[in-house]
Amino acid sequence: MPNIQLLVDDALYSGWKEVSVRRSLDLFANTFDLTLTDNQAGQARTIKLGSPCQVRIDGETIMTGYVDRIRPQYDARSRALTVSGRSKTADLVDCSLPPGSAGAGQHNRQTLLQLAASVAKPFGIAVRSEVDDLPVIQTSTVDPEQTGFEFLELHARQAGVRLVTDPDGNLVINRASTEQVVTALVLGENIEKAEGEFSERNRFSHYYVTGQHANSLNQDPASAFHITGMVEDVRLRYRPTVINAEGPLGSLADARRRAEWQRNVQYGRSRQATYTVSGWRHRDGLWQPNTNVKVIDEWMGFEGRDGKGEWLMIGTAEFVMDERGQRTRLTVMPREAYDLVPLPAEDAGAL
Repeated sequence: MPNIQLLVDDALYSGWKEVSVRRSLDLFANTFDLTLTDNQAGQARTIKLGSPCQVRIDGETIMTGYVDRIRPQYDARSRALTVSGRSKTADLVDCSLPPGSAGAGQHNRQTLLQLAASVAKPFGIAVRSEVDDLPVIQTSTVDPEQTGFEFLELHARQAGVRLVTDPDGNLVINRASTEQVVTALVLGENIEKAEGEFSERNRFSHYYVTGQHANSLNQDPASAFHITGMVEDVRLRYRPTVINAEGPLGSLADARRRAEWQRNVQYGRSRQATYTVSGWRHRDGLWQPNTNVKVIDEWMGFEGRDGKGEWLMIGTAEFVMDERGQRTRLTVMPREAYDLVPLPAEDAGAL
C-alpha cells in the first residue's frame, strides 16, 4: 500500500487515516487534506499554520506549498486533526500587487514567461515555460485590484496556453501534453464508479471576439481601434456569442485565436466524466493530470469511431483514502478543453 507523508520543518508525519490530494489543470494551486486520529493526532498538533511543507507518496514529492488550515476536533471517545494546504502558487491566486511594489505597474515588450517571472518573484515562486513560441506583449499593466494569477491568466488565454503548478510548487506555462498512459479505463474491468456530464448549454455556433488595438499611421481610424475575430462550431443550431477581449489585441489573427481557444474549451468541457479506480497508480506510476488515457466505455459514449475507445485528457487526479481503502478519482474530457488545437474533423469548421 502506498505510504503518504507530510514533511513539515524536517519532520515527517505519516499514518494518515483519511487522505484527499487533488492535482488539477483547473485549480492552478493544488490542494491536500490529511486527517490523523487519536495518539497520532496529538503528535501532529504541533504543526503550525503557514509552515512550508511537502506531500510525498512513497518518497516521491507530489506537492510543495504551505499549511493553511488546521481543524482539530474531539468527542468523549476520540480526537482527530485535519491538516490542509495548497501549492506555493496559492499566493498568486489570493494576493494582489500593491502599486509601486515589485512586479506591479506597467510592463513593456515582455513575453508571458517574463511577466510571470516578474509577478511571481516577490512570492518566492520560480517560473518556467514548456512553450517556445510565446508572443511578445507590447504593453501590459497590472491593475491594483487584480491578483497575480488573474493578471497572468488573462495573457495565458490570449496566448492559448495554460498556467499550472508542478510538484515543486513552481509555476509552469504549458499546453496540453501528448503523453499517453498505457493503462486504459475500461467499463467492466478497472472502473469502480463513473459519472458523466454532457451538455451544450455553454456551447455556441459562432464565437465573436471583439477588442481594440493601437492605431498606426497607415490604418483607417475607424478600423484601427476595433477588430473582431470569429470562428464557427458546426453542427449546432444558430447560437452566437460575443466575447470582449480581456486586453488589447495586436491583430485580427489574435482575435481569431482567442475565439478558437474559447470554442475549443467549450467543446471539450461539453463531454466530461469522472472515473473512480482502485489504488493510486496505473501500470507505470501515479495517475497524473495533463496525460492522455484511453477510455473504453459504451455507456458514457466513449467508444471512438472504431469502437475501441477514445483518448481523453486527465484534467484532475484526486488521490483518496478512507475506511474504504485507496482510490483515485480521474476527471477526463477531450484534449481540446486544455489547449489551442483544431476541433475533430467531424465537429470542426472555422471561417
